[in-house]
Amino acid sequence: MKRLLPIIVLMAPVLAAANDTDSRSGQPAANPKLQQMLEKIQAMQNCMKNVDKSALKALEQQAKQLGAEVKQLCAAGQRDAAQQRAIRFGQEIAGNKACN
Repeated sequence: MKRLLPIIVLMAPVLAAANDTDSRSGQPAANPKLQQMLEKIQAMQNCMKNVDKSALKALEQQAKQLGAEVKQLCAAGQRDAAQQRAIRFGQEIAGNKACN
């Protein structure tokens, strides 16, 4: 995810420029799927501008801690407890302001 996002962000202007005109005729391009994809990329760029990077970093640390906790529980043979902890963390993330 960390590597994919910068690639998408860097590709958006190129895709937008390519979509502005049809290279053969110089006429505006009429590819609705490409236009829809460009709109989604633009929306994602706008969303990423507003992300609280410190909150995201905190979530990353919590996820690392959870990973260690789940591995420890699994190693101790407590698979159900590990699964419940992971589910609870997923619910916490879903309700987290930084993720919405």
